[in-house]
Amino acid sequence: MTTIDQHPKPTAYEFLLARYRDVYKVAASIVQLGQIIKLIAFLVVAVAIVAAIRIIAEQSGFETGLSLGLAIFGALAGAALFGLGVMMSACGQLLRALVDTSVNTSPLLIPEEKGAILSAG
Repeated sequence: MTTIDQHPKPTAYEFLLARYRDVYKVAASIVQLGQIIKLIAFLVVAVAIVAAIRIIAEQSGFETGLSLGLAIFGALAGAALFGLGVMMSACGQLLRALVDTSVNTSPLLIPEEKGAILSAG
């Protein structure tokens, strides 16, 4: 007689916990990526300003205008990157809020299970 491997079926709670845990990880990764982009933005601005100051300190004339252009370009590039980082972090936060709402309104979970999933995320 052949026996069939019988694995216990995961409960709705276990299934949803695994699913929501994965989504929370993705949301956290998106938020972290936004934070990294914002850090890179600050570094771009800092490098551009330091380079502009060094050019001004060493030369005058045409190089002064070049350094001013470099500082302005660095500030604009940094501002654009910072804005991108803010938007990226906001997308991760929105994903978290969406999952929180999904967990909170799930008819498959009792309040204690909802609380456990929300605290795990």
